[in-house]
Amino acid sequence: LKSSFCGYPPQTPIGGHCKQNYECTTYDCRTNTKHPNGYCTESCTSSEECGANGICVLASASATAGSCAPRCASPGSRSSCTNESMCRVLENSSDGYCD
Repeated sequence: LKSSFCGYPPQTPIGGHCKQNYECTTYDCRTNTKHPNGYCTESCTSSEECGANGICVLASASATAGSCAPRCASPGSRSSCTNESMCRVLENSSDGYCD
């Protein structure tokens, strides 16, 4: 069951910093070596599941599921990304995502 912490609704969107799941609007906070401060995401099989400002990033061309990331407009720059992320080009596409 998804719930808020201390009665406050989650505020952090996909791609935002987080430490705990309850901080994210998707209730999915992940940390790894590239993002040690954590970032909000959500599992997905298509970009439609990630909302208007998100994109589904698959680990490989043969993968059937991935993770939502913020969509960005300037691959190769940080101008449209937060969390010190870089805007990268989605494989086999011209779409950009923050990573």
